Amino acid sequence: MAFIKINPEGMLTVINNLDERASAVDTERTNIDNSSSDNHDPVTSVVTATDPLPAPLAPSQTSGPSLPGQNSCSTNLNACAGNIRALAEELRTRRQEAIDMNSSGITPADANGTVSYYLPDPPAGTVDTEEYWNNTDTAANVKTYNSQSVANAKAESAELAEALSTRDGKSSKGRTYDEILAETAKHQDVPTYAAAYVSSVGVDKYLDMVEGLGSRNTHYSSPKDQVPANMATGGFDREAAAKDVGVLGHIFAAASQDGVTIYDGKGNVLDMAAESEAAVEEKGHTGRMSALNGLLETPDTVYGTDFLVDLAGRLEDNSYDASVTSGRAKVDVKYGGAYEGSSMDPLYGVTMAMGNNPDAALTYLTPDGEGTPGEKSADRWKLLTERTWDPEKGLNGFTAALGAASSYRGVTDPNAPVPNADARATWVAGKTIPYFVNNVKEENLTDEMKQNLGLVIGNSPDEFAALANSGTFNGQDNHCGLTGTVADNQFSTLLYRIMDNKNAAGTVAAGIAQRYHNEIESTVPGADNPTDELKEQYQSAARAMGYLDEIANLRANDDKAAQDKAKENASTALSVFSTFLGAGVSAATGGTGLAVAGPLMYNVGSTVAKPLMVDEITKDWNVPDTIDGQDIKDVLRAQSYVDAAHYGLLQDTSIDVAAHNPEAKDNSPFSFYSEVDGKPTINSPDPMTPEAAKSYFTWQDAITNSKHSEPVMTDLEGVVNSGWETGSGTGKSAKIIK
Repeated sequence: MAFIKINPEGMLTVINNLDERASAVDTERTNIDNSSSDNHDPVTSVVTATDPLPAPLAPSQTSGPSLPGQNSCSTNLNACAGNIRALAEELRTRRQEAIDMNSSGITPADANGTVSYYLPDPPAGTVDTEEYWNNTDTAANVKTYNSQSVANAKAESAELAEALSTRDGKSSKGRTYDEILAETAKHQDVPTYAAAYVSSVGVDKYLDMVEGLGSRNTHYSSPKDQVPANMATGGFDREAAAKDVGVLGHIFAAASQDGVTIYDGKGNVLDMAAESEAAVEEKGHTGRMSALNGLLETPDTVYGTDFLVDLAGRLEDNSYDASVTSGRAKVDVKYGGAYEGSSMDPLYGVTMAMGNNPDAALTYLTPDGEGTPGEKSADRWKLLTERTWDPEKGLNGFTAALGAASSYRGVTDPNAPVPNADARATWVAGKTIPYFVNNVKEENLTDEMKQNLGLVIGNSPDEFAALANSGTFNGQDNHCGLTGTVADNQFSTLLYRIMDNKNAAGTVAAGIAQRYHNEIESTVPGADNPTDELKEQYQSAARAMGYLDEIANLRANDDKAAQDKAKENASTALSVFSTFLGAGVSAATGGTGLAVAGPLMYNVGSTVAKPLMVDEITKDWNVPDTIDGQDIKDVLRAQSYVDAAHYGLLQDTSIDVAAHNPEAKDNSPFSFYSEVDGKPTINSPDPMTPEAAKSYFTWQDAITNSKHSEPVMTDLEGVVNSGWETGSGTGKSAKIIK
């Protein structure tokens, strides 16, 4: 979000100065014009420059304000004065919008009296941000995104409430609630619109609208008078309801952002978390909890950090009513209305939302502040693991928060949003793995839980590497964060239990690959012996993949129902691994942020912060259904050749063979060879598949056949094979807790 800050008093001084300057220009223009006229206009250019053209005809008025020094201003003084006044008016509009937005409680102000107005951030992928802001920060846009946005929000929220209260679902303007929502969706992520929308309705009534949308998407299959009012009939359209409620979820998320506030009818600023707590605890309306959860679980929304942490702290002492076993509360005096599409668990929605906000997840789970997790964190962990969760999906939310928090493992940047992030995230991972091995039965792990727990494993690549190498990360020589807190067999067991889930397997592979990608990029260029460093990294990567493949084999052999899934998932994991190894997470996802895989990383090139939805990432990949150990080795071997070329470790004769294939009739280059800015380049396909890898081996053979040698390729082939054998061997002997 972009809040453009203004000092209203300072800007007023500038505006007044501009007005005075414009008046002075007008006075001088009049004086000069009169003097010229008194002398029968002896100089034509003076007449042109001082002519009091009507405003619509002034050059500056035909295409918006011009600044002093532009042609119109330098050729006609009336136009120049008009430009100055237009600039003053632009500033006056911005100033007033900022004052009005602050007075209504929507935009923030600081202790120095600075106020602000809102404008949207540049879209993802914007290259020239200066040009973006020059085109966006106009008086018209300022009004559109602020006062007009507020007015629209108030009108549309009132109309939706009206439509939901009528029998036919139409407002007095004739629009259906679907039509109103379609218009609302156009502005759903604008904070000023969202704050005004929620404020004009009130959080309590806002939650009631969620319940109303749920009811509108429930269609009884028998006459109404034959269906008890407190019973659902199976006619609930979950998908349609989620779409409708999703619009309100986006609005609620936008209103929850740090720095955005909601207000009451008197303009008093309200605490959104406190208002939410009061609404779901109001006597006779506790069914609103399901509505709040429906908002919080809306996909592709990122709720404000402070809001989530505050809300979770407020709701954590509220117990889950186990008598309400579905997402629908009984409509009676106790519960009131409810939204059937979600859960009544007070902590489900807020922890689910933390899955999209690692800052909030880590802050909430480790509340000891900037220090190492201590008593407060232990108390919170005890509360969260001893409470009763909604058996249908409560732990989906809990694991979402745990997975997101784990993304801060290895982040030692002192400027990271969460202080002491690495230690806190490691503490969370050290609690998570044993708990879900020892306290949650394998058959109770949902697909969502497996995906989230895959994130915890994927963000523990050092432990994974040590385990793949020697079968333990608890040895004296392994300086891993989980040493002493997680047993080797607990780590391997959790990996085993999630390998039948495609997204979990892909997420694990992505996290491990990101580790090696980062290590290669950071260590090889500056190494005393870059060739040896590259060999070491690929040997370790091969060990990791050999280990992962054998765990998949164990999973398949022990559970025939999961056999096909486990092997197919290993194939997908290979493709994800090879792509992320070569390009990293950010490049592999095209910088798409929420659009494909969610906010995948903290900053650039760090860790995976969101489970991969691999079907979205791999939909254009030609991935084989099944692979074997040789396929994995081939992929790693080919990718190592690409990296060796990238870091200048191959001989010039080898690159020349790539550019002029001696076995081609016309000595044409191999398909993976190109020249970038005149520099020979060996490229990698996306992904590096076993089939694609063969062309790199043909290149190696062509080098040999041309009476040259390439010892680096030979050595890399050797370390990949040896690494695979080591990792495969430790995987076969892995201790799995049954």
